[in-house]
Amino acid sequence: MVTSSSPLDLREFPDLPGPSAAVLIERFGAVDRFLRLAEPHVAEEELAPARALVNRAGARLRLSGEHTVVALAGATGTGKSALFNALTGIELSPVGPLRPTTGDVYACVWGLTGAAGLLDWLGVPADRRFARERVRYSDEHAALHGLVLLDLPDVDSVAVGHQVVSDRLISHVDLVVWVLDPQKYADRLVHEAYLARFGNLAGATAVVLNQIDRLTPEDAARCVADVGRLLAADGLADARVVATSAVTGAGLSHLRDLLADAVRSRMAALTRLGAELDEVVTGLGPLVDRELPVEAAGAVPTRELIDTVAAASGVDAVADTAAAEYGRRTVTVPDLAPAPAAVGLAVRRYVETAAAAVPVAWRDAVHAAVPDEPRDLAARLRTALAAAAPGPARRSRWWTLSAIIVLVGLLAAVIGLGWLVGAGIRLTTEDVPWSPPRWSGVPVPVCLLVAGLVVALVPAILRWRVRRSRSARLRTDTATTLRGAVDDVLRPEVVDPVRHILLSYDEARAALSAAR
Repeated sequence: MVTSSSPLDLREFPDLPGPSAAVLIERFGAVDRFLRLAEPHVAEEELAPARALVNRAGARLRLSGEHTVVALAGATGTGKSALFNALTGIELSPVGPLRPTTGDVYACVWGLTGAAGLLDWLGVPADRRFARERVRYSDEHAALHGLVLLDLPDVDSVAVGHQVVSDRLISHVDLVVWVLDPQKYADRLVHEAYLARFGNLAGATAVVLNQIDRLTPEDAARCVADVGRLLAADGLADARVVATSAVTGAGLSHLRDLLADAVRSRMAALTRLGAELDEVVTGLGPLVDRELPVEAAGAVPTRELIDTVAAASGVDAVADTAAAEYGRRTVTVPDLAPAPAAVGLAVRRYVETAAAAVPVAWRDAVHAAVPDEPRDLAARLRTALAAAAPGPARRSRWWTLSAIIVLVGLLAAVIGLGWLVGAGIRLTTEDVPWSPPRWSGVPVPVCLLVAGLVVALVPAILRWRVRRSRSARLRTDTATTLRGAVDDVLRPEVVDPVRHILLSYDEARAALSAAR
């Protein structure tokens, strides 16, 4: 798993300018949180551009905040090196006499103190670093203190290594000054491969139309206007355009002013990183563009999952049996054996419901969160249900005593009834007067019959009511216990992993919202 560098902390950058830096760093911190939440669940290629920017921003902002890095970039023959030498006032970058080419990167630093780490990060060789110190400053150079000016290899060089160096530095510097010339200012390579991709970086882009000494003032004005039109087509209508000549010095003061403004504000790095961050946040938006429904993998889908698996496991049949056989010494419990196919179907339905709630990039993670083999899950359910199934119920003393009372009462009633029947038969056949013993004036057989029925009926009614009440409670308790066993298996195996993905999604969505 790829991870970001350590999160940005404002306390690390005490020399960055004001509230803008604080806001930017907080936004980068929010993107970093987003990446940490999303990286276990989202494909790395979806996150790579954002991760690269966060790492690069952290590296750049931890380096010198006192320096502003500006690169002169362009194609072969535009006069970049001559312009570099004219700006520095020293012949630092060699100018080719036949076919002008720049194959190495050169750097000139106005104020070298504190810039070494920055130049190391940029990859400028030690023998290509030059410095302008305060003691050598003229008035025009004093305003540039803190500037790191780079002369880049040609972007159209036939040497692939030169293009790689240029492309890397163009992505790392704070401000890119594109140097064009009157003959190739509409160069398709420069516009399509570079400028058109800088459409959101107008604040970090400037354009120089160099070599205007080859044009009349009227032609120079038309070329500058045409450059502006092309830049607008590239999405860089707000990019600054300066016309210069490294030979005559025309326009160099305007270019120095542009560079001095960037150095003085110390906002170039923040401006570029902020614009790139806007682009990255927009690119990440589709990864979390859905508000998570309240019930996504919530109580209702979870209950439906547990109910479906419980029904497929025979929980209701066991609960019915336990209730019907209440009071017996043994209970015949049906087999609790959930079918793997039924379990798999219920789990897939639950997962599909949860996956449908998140964008496509997160769905594979939701599906991967549950077991691949339903049979293993069904086996664990069978074990858990067998352990939770009801066993023989113990009879209470009251239940046994009440049964004895009912039997005694019935026996008394039968004796009384038999006595009365025998007496009646005797009267019918022998015509003998009946003189049964009496108790309080009532014949004993009648007392036995009535008392026996009362004694048997009252406990019988109580037993019926108790049985109905306790059977219903036993059914509920049994079903609850068995559903609890199903829940104990499904929650850690299915529900919690899916909810973890959805929680990460929700938190990532909030983090990206904070980065906007």
